[in-house]
Amino acid sequence: LLPGSGEEREQLYAALDRIPSRERLILKLFHFDGLSYKAIADVLKMPVNSISPLLLRARDSLRKEVGIP
Repeated sequence: LLPGSGEEREQLYAALDRIPSRERLILKLFHFDGLSYKAIADVLKMPVNSISPLLLRARDSLRKEVGIP
């Protein structure tokens, strides 16, 4: 369960809906489903060394959407 009020969670989920689908997927796989980089690489059929930069980009996109610099 995410911390914060119900309204904060709704804002987070709305922000997730506004980022690119691939970035949203990698965030969900890592943070919500708890998959490892290797497991995410297997799901996305990409090299494991591509996961870290993609996850970083996804986090940056999400931060921008929720207004965190």
